[in-house]
Amino acid sequence: PIAFDSVGTGVNTNFDGTITWTHNIVSNTDGILIVVASINEAGIFNASPKFAGNNLTKVISGSIGAVKSHELWYLLTPPTGLGTFNGTWSASEDAKEGVSMAYTGVDQTTPIVGSNSAIGTATSGSIARTLGAGNWFVGGDSEGDDKGTTSTGVERGTAAAGIVTETLGADSTGGTLRWTHPNVRFITLGVELGTAGGAPAVTTAGWKSLMGVGA
Repeated sequence: PIAFDSVGTGVNTNFDGTITWTHNIVSNTDGILIVVASINEAGIFNASPKFAGNNLTKVISGSIGAVKSHELWYLLTPPTGLGTFNGTWSASEDAKEGVSMAYTGVDQTTPIVGSNSAIGTATSGSIARTLGAGNWFVGGDSEGDDKGTTSTGVERGTAAAGIVTETLGADSTGGTLRWTHPNVRFITLGVELGTAGGAPAVTTAGWKSLMGVGA
């Protein structure tokens, strides 16, 4: 079954286009690293960002004019131990944030079953998905105009397809990742992780599956 492994976060308030942080991967058995990162500017990563020297693969992105850009990337079987994420955008700004989330028990042939996104100008944003049995829905939200915040949350499927148990964070219920925040611009991205098999987890005890950073 899919299980949460670890999390890392990064912020860069210098006026440039780079971001870097470290993340300690405990286990990479059928593992995946999901990264969401945003810049408060119209910009994309110039090339594939790297974790521990390995190129990540882009899944989905979104932008709001020249105000904000948000991207979601992944790496299969990330190396264990302390690794460094590095990314360089095509633009410079003093508000850049990112979060990395590692999971185990993910299907290595079809790790990403599908993706969802939402972009808007309201104080809340959400994305919804009916999950396959044992699959998890993970993603991130970037909000704000200037000194923004990026946060992540998860939902996970149970024994029956489409039945979801609420996890920590993001005000998430019923297969929906939902964020509420004080600012009126948001980009929400999410992906469904396919399970490598086995009985899905049924407890959230000890989870720390939501992290937020602000620049």
